[in-house]
Amino acid sequence: MQHKGCQTIYTPDGETLFAGGWNSREIFKAVTGDLGDDYWKGRRVLDIGANTSGLSVEIARRGASVVAAEPDPYANTRALASEVLSKVIAEEGLQLELRSEGIFEVRDLGRFDTVLCLGLVYHFRDQQFVLDYLSTLDFGDLIISNQTSPGDQLAMINRMDSSVPVPENFWANYTDPLSGWHPTRPMFERMLRYAGFDDVVATTNPAINYPDKPYRGVTNSSYYRATRKRTVDPIASRYVYLPR
Repeated sequence: MQHKGCQTIYTPDGETLFAGGWNSREIFKAVTGDLGDDYWKGRRVLDIGANTSGLSVEIARRGASVVAAEPDPYANTRALASEVLSKVIAEEGLQLELRSEGIFEVRDLGRFDTVLCLGLVYHFRDQQFVLDYLSTLDFGDLIISNQTSPGDQLAMINRMDSSVPVPENFWANYTDPLSGWHPTRPMFERMLRYAGFDDVVATTNPAINYPDKPYRGVTNSSYYRATRKRTVDPIASRYVYLPR
């Protein structure tokens, strides 16, 4: 049985232990980019919104110490895979700690070399607020994914736009007027820099945008790595008047 909206958990040899709709091995390729497996060795990694932690397992297998934070509010991701996940961690001796904090509760988990924030930003009303908030955590590298719209302009495009292909009845339960906005890549890169990040590099093909994906079985159209350079107060930045 395949569990939609979950990451697959594999054995080290690639056999499926828990079948999900997202391919954690392909997501690993997307977040690693051209750095190679050695990038992860010895790093302390925070995976925010870790889902079933299939990706966290793959990263821990490369020698990282991983904290996988997943509140699973609807008990439809990690709760389904908890038995398999616990067995994998114990049998392989992985440095993988499972936590239930959400994105705005991870501040007290300590310092990390790398923070992963995958497929979360566009679920919030204010994407820039989320990026600004991430800059307040204590870490070095950010690896982040988002849905991006095609185009070279600085723009946010809503999936309700008739030019954006979505499944039938996708918006049947649409209620929030600020939901479903996708930045173009130039916009998203600028948003990251505005939030205090630098050395912004696409880890997947930068020509691919929503609804396409860089690898089969990954969740988003764009994956980026950036370096945290400064902190941007997410509250104070909302009070800044920006003249045109």
